[in-house]
Order: sequence, then structure tokens, then C-alpha cells
Amino acid sequence: MAGEPKKCREYAWRCSELAEKARTPRLKQTLLDLSKTWLKLALEIERSHALVNMDDPPAVVPRKK
Repeated sequence: MAGEPKKCREYAWRCSELAEKARTPRLKQTLLDLSKTWLKLALEIERSHALVNMDDPPAVVPRKK
């Protein structure tokens, strides 16, 4: 799923691979731009997850007496 940072990075890597084999400079640039966009998305998802987790109160572990 594209909502997972790992998958986004896989798509970015694939775009980079395809860019190396691109037949035109325009296609190469488009694929490189897509790769950067996938990487940015991965970072944004990770940041969002971190912010959501910050809002969760820490788990309280009861002490044994």
C-alpha cells in the first residue's frame, strides 16, 4: 500500500531505476521527479505517524507493591 513509508521508498527506488534507462532527457527528469516525490511522501507519512503517536498518552504501568 502506498500509505506505508517502506512502499513509498520502494516506488522511489523503482522510479530511479527506470530513470537510468530512460530514452529521453524529459522522461528521465520526470522519473527522477517522481522518485523525489515518493521519498517526500514517505517522510511525510513518518512525520504524521510520529505526531499521531505524540498525542497518545504514555502507557502507565502499575507498580507492584
